[in-house]
Amino acid sequence: MIAGLELSGRAARSLARDGADVAGSARKRSRVEGDRSTLRGTLRAVRDAREWVTVSCRRSGMSERWMHGSVDMAAAGPSDCRGMADPILVLGATGTHGGAIVRALVAAGRLVRGLVRDPESPRAQAVRAGGAELVSGDLMDPDSLTRAFAEVGAVYAVTTPFEHGADDEERQGSHIIEAASQAGLPWLLLASVAAAGRAPVPHFASKARIEAQLAETDLAWTVIAPSYFYENVLGAREAIATGTLPMAVPPDMPLHQVALVDLGAVVAAVLDRRVEHVGARVEVAGDAPTPAEMAAAFGVRYEPVSLEQIRGRSADLAAMYEFLSDTGYGIDVGAVRARYPEVAWTPFADWARAATSAIAAP
Repeated sequence: MIAGLELSGRAARSLARDGADVAGSARKRSRVEGDRSTLRGTLRAVRDAREWVTVSCRRSGMSERWMHGSVDMAAAGPSDCRGMADPILVLGATGTHGGAIVRALVAAGRLVRGLVRDPESPRAQAVRAGGAELVSGDLMDPDSLTRAFAEVGAVYAVTTPFEHGADDEERQGSHIIEAASQAGLPWLLLASVAAAGRAPVPHFASKARIEAQLAETDLAWTVIAPSYFYENVLGAREAIATGTLPMAVPPDMPLHQVALVDLGAVVAAVLDRRVEHVGARVEVAGDAPTPAEMAAAFGVRYEPVSLEQIRGRSADLAAMYEFLSDTGYGIDVGAVRARYPEVAWTPFADWARAATSAIAAP
């Protein structure tokens, strides 16, 4: 009470009520301002989601009616727009790895472009005949990559050390990352290899360095890291046809591996589940038979190959087989299969039986 001022009981009660009303109003205003702040944040997030989905869907040629009618934009996230990454550009489209990804994505109903050096070559024409659009470019020409990346929603990037070595592969990776940044690419899926960061193998290490460079960028990226390919054994098709499977891995050492068709199906699944995979590294194996089991699946005899024999051809490959013989990829095959139930995982034995028929064919 102010000194020298006396209030009647009624006046005091009235003043107390007025003070409580003022305090209550202040609390209400504070709550309202907090609610308004929260609402503004939510609206900004919705606006950003709407803009992201709209831009990405426009890139894939979807209609405004689809974008704003069939999709709950307030709840939309980057993975909620099926096909929003289309068209998808696959590098190395005429190669074994890239070609398998092209075929899998076309089979999954995606819009696919294949990067090729010579669109008129027979292998490039086979890619076109398989349902992909051809785009000219070269991994050693960053400007050609930037142009190719400018009109796509995602790129699946395959690099190779087997033409000019691991150092050349690292340059390929740098060019891909540079082009993706220059073009504002929405999503880069980088093909690497399982165990890249821990295996003392030159072409594993080059891929690990590319991964490290990618991780330092602001790009949206995913690393797809397959293990050994089933198809690698087809390099010994003549030996298999005559009754042996030569391998530089001990007969009882599990060898994690994957069929290329299954790897392609994994890539298709990843493209459908963007939020889960941006910033993730996925190691892929669909089976882990021993070389003895692999030989039995072909109905032939396992034949050991010494590391010295391999080293005489390639120190890089010798280092890989030494790693596979000693440590191996160490992938949890069951966990990979559970994570991607949409993939019709092919057991090695089933794949080998089908491959045997092809090998035996004239």
